[in-house]
Amino acid sequence: MNRENTSASPVKSTTMNVYRQYIAYGVILLATVLSLGSCEDDYQSDAADPGLPLTAGGVSIKAPGHGQYLLSRKLVDGQAVITADLSTMGTVKSFTVTKTVAAQKDGTFGQNGVITVDPSGLQAKYDFTYNLQDTDVDQLIGLTFEAQDDAGKVLTSDLTLVVTLTPRENIPRKKWAWTSRLWVDNDNSQDLKDCEKDNYYLFNADSTVTVNYGADTGAGDCVFDGFTIYDKWYLTADEKYFILKSHGLFDPTVKVDSFQMQTLTVDKLEMSIDIDLSIFGLGTDETFLYQYTAEPK
Repeated sequence: MNRENTSASPVKSTTMNVYRQYIAYGVILLATVLSLGSCEDDYQSDAADPGLPLTAGGVSIKAPGHGQYLLSRKLVDGQAVITADLSTMGTVKSFTVTKTVAAQKDGTFGQNGVITVDPSGLQAKYDFTYNLQDTDVDQLIGLTFEAQDDAGKVLTSDLTLVVTLTPRENIPRKKWAWTSRLWVDNDNSQDLKDCEKDNYYLFNADSTVTVNYGADTGAGDCVFDGFTIYDKWYLTADEKYFILKSHGLFDPTVKVDSFQMQTLTVDKLEMSIDIDLSIFGLGTDETFLYQYTAEPK
């Protein structure tokens, strides 16, 4: 358990000045429009230029702009296979792939950020396999493909690789702030106590649970903070239930709470559970909806 806490008439002169200003503004505006039109024409003219053609899984991944491509993958996919089309080139004498992270070469990739492919075995198409890494998540990953043939022809393309997480993968990577506990059977009344509003949970990759009770703890409605020891968490394979195992500080008996998943995204976790409150003269299945918001660790 952690606790962290502006000789002629002035009118005529003024009128002439206004006319001159209108003319000047008109010239500037016309020039601007022409300039923008020219830029747009240039952009549109090269928007479909493939550079070195790239595909993934036989599907086009072309993005607007000369030699620009975009590919999205989930980390769980493990790999990204990009196919380079070399069929319009002569005999390829050099082929390289350069990786950048936030526009800077990644020194851990190949030789100082560059992988050089042996051209001797290259055919009309070449499949490049990139192994996705944890460190690629939420980063600006660039892969530049460049090929040159024996006639000196050079084709280059830049691929932006977007690596994201599935909601399941994201759970251990975030701090989950407890934002609400709604008593569903009591007109969705808010049941989260003031002293619980600074609580957050870490559902760790090893299935352990870390609870931070914040500064407001150990008194009032939160006098029993820390009396429940959380042993393990896991999400069922079908992602329908979130399981929490715990035991009491003074009672080793293992308690298993099975929460029904209502919402699971990379930013939000919502789950409900039915609690027997018959001892207080209430129902045996009073439903409570627990809501958490993801924050950086």
